[in-house]
Amino acid sequence: MNYTICVLEEAHGGMTVDYGKDGNRYYITIHDRESGDYCSRTWSHDNKVMAQAMFKRIASWIMNSEWSYADRKAMFLGEEVSE
Repeated sequence: MNYTICVLEEAHGGMTVDYGKDGNRYYITIHDRESGDYCSRTWSHDNKVMAQAMFKRIASWIMNSEWSYADRKAMFLGEEVSE
């Protein structure tokens, strides 16, 4: 069964973040409404805490108006971002 647990929507930036479960895996999907770009990552049931930590990290970036969508996406995917 696939279902969304929670959704975070940036009020003025156009980014949404979905946290959900698909069978025994957890996923986060980020989406930029302005460009239509989206990507997602999944974690096994054993790594549920890591998935939740990533969701909280993204929420912090949004709450603090940090980084562009492109930078957030790169960090979400584990890439280095230059300051």
